[in-house]
Amino acid sequence: MNAEWILKAVETIKSGLCEKLEKGNITVYKCGKIIRIDIKNAFENE
Repeated sequence: MNAEWILKAVETIKSGLCEKLEKGNITVYKCGKIIRIDIKNAFENE
């Protein structure tokens, strides 16, 4: 499910509809000409 969402998020940002999308611990955003995918550590609160 996350991989599918990431692919859709990248396509949405690539199209120019938005600059940043977040879902849970995943953030996809545009940084200049680069589209970045950041995944926060799911275990950082343990």
